[in-house]
Amino acid sequence: MKVFKGLNDRGDAIMVTSVLMISILLSVGSNYLIQYGDRIGREDDMEHVTDVEDSMLRIRTSMNSLITTRDTNTMILNRVTMGTPGNPYLTVARSSGILTHSPDPTTFHMDLIVRGTTDYILNSINGAITFESNNYYFHDQKYHFTAGGVVREQLGTDVMSSYPDITVSESGSRYNMQLFLYGMAGEQWKISGIETVPLKIRMAGYSDIERNIGPTEQLVIKVNGIGEVAWYNYLKGYLTEKGLVEGSDFDFVTPADWGDPGQYLTIELPGIESLFARIGDMEVDK
Repeated sequence: MKVFKGLNDRGDAIMVTSVLMISILLSVGSNYLIQYGDRIGREDDMEHVTDVEDSMLRIRTSMNSLITTRDTNTMILNRVTMGTPGNPYLTVARSSGILTHSPDPTTFHMDLIVRGTTDYILNSINGAITFESNNYYFHDQKYHFTAGGVVREQLGTDVMSSYPDITVSESGSRYNMQLFLYGMAGEQWKISGIETVPLKIRMAGYSDIERNIGPTEQLVIKVNGIGEVAWYNYLKGYLTEKGLVEGSDFDFVTPADWGDPGQYLTIELPGIESLFARIGDMEVDK
């Protein structure tokens, strides 16, 4: 009997070649999907960073509409998307976030003071809203809404990514200052995840301050807590841009240790002769 080995050998060779080709295609395809997925994931994370900052600005716009109309009856709904969409077919993981509402003055605290023979506190602003990202493809960031300014914290650096509502205008040889500032009120809470969270915003109350600063007095602003460095850099740049002279119209006393909660950033403003400030106590609930 004859045994036809050639055909079986040829069949085995074809099968082995096919398996090798499929393995190569799968390997190349997997590498492509991973690389493409990383790029898509990075773009998603970066886009979400912008979405978070836009959400903070929408929250501030809602607060501004309430405080300018002195409306303590209306509740405004805003939404914050906690995570990225992800795509399992492209092996793109979902990044998540943590949102915290804290009225605690140890989180952030600002005093408006008139200094004469003694310090007289006109009003205080407390608390912050913080979004902390947990990204897979982009470096993590935190956004802090403090008194109306939005501070971005990333790679160990704090910057004021969106300025608070502070206006300085000339008045003869001195200056007027106007501020619309927001403190957090209500309960402290924290939520984490990837879904969209609806936030209910209302103004629990507000106070107006109108004060002339006498020749033997000066306006002082003291800041403590998250974002101190960002507030320092912002105010120094803004006051200089408006024509105030450091050492004459304003001066800073900076903490020896920025991380020490017992040490305040102090801004002394002898160049300011009148102040108008409206302080809103804002309740933000999930």
